[in-house]
Amino acid sequence: MKLSISLKTGIEMKYVEAGPPDAPVLILLHGLTDSSRSWSLSLPKLAENYHVYVLDQRGHGDSDAPDSPYRLSDFAEDVISFMDALSIEKASIAGHSMGSFVAQLIAITHPQCVTNLVLVGSADKTAGNETLDWLWENIQQFQGKVDPAFLEEWTSTPTPVDPEFLARLKEETAAVPVYVWKHATQMLMTEDFSAHLSEIKVPTFIIWGEQDAVFPYEDQVRLQAAIPQAKFQSYPDVGHNIQWEIPQQIGEDIASFVKENL
Repeated sequence: MKLSISLKTGIEMKYVEAGPPDAPVLILLHGLTDSSRSWSLSLPKLAENYHVYVLDQRGHGDSDAPDSPYRLSDFAEDVISFMDALSIEKASIAGHSMGSFVAQLIAITHPQCVTNLVLVGSADKTAGNETLDWLWENIQQFQGKVDPAFLEEWTSTPTPVDPEFLARLKEETAAVPVYVWKHATQMLMTEDFSAHLSEIKVPTFIIWGEQDAVFPYEDQVRLQAAIPQAKFQSYPDVGHNIQWEIPQQIGEDIASFVKENL
């Protein structure tokens, strides 16, 4: 069951809460056109020892979806506003894909709020990314809704994913307004704060699937070089949506990293 909270950024945000209420806080951020469901397969493991909040970010899931240009700073300020509203002083923050860039920006601009940083399917930057260029071209062809054939390709994975999970995720992805696809994609294509990644001082864990078709190994090399003393772990035979493909393993590894760096 999703909860709801009004943020001072003007967004009514939906979220999922799980885990012991007195445990260290872990906030999970999903990727482009996903929702809190994107983390649902890893959530049971993470909620064993952490007080987990899984957010529907603006424009996604059941949260408000304003039809206006989106900025990474908007997403970051939503998270900070969420923490303020619930009196959360510090949290470990894990972000996947788009969510990882939101997490990066929070660690840069609000370091006092971040205990640990986990970047899943990430890179040092998104500007100039070929997959985003491809996505932008396809979005222009959408006529009021997402093309079903494109949706199949967008959500495909190198390894099998729980079919019930994937079916429900596809329904939610298809429901994301086309203008959100456009605003968020344009945001990722144009914003670049990679020059500030060296300012990240909190313990950082970079997780990458070796079959990631969005952010290749070269991106991982630059990301590791940019964030001082970041831990890097790669996983064979899985792709960009790694927490869908091997959710138990990802949940265990994130939980272990957070525990080691509290």
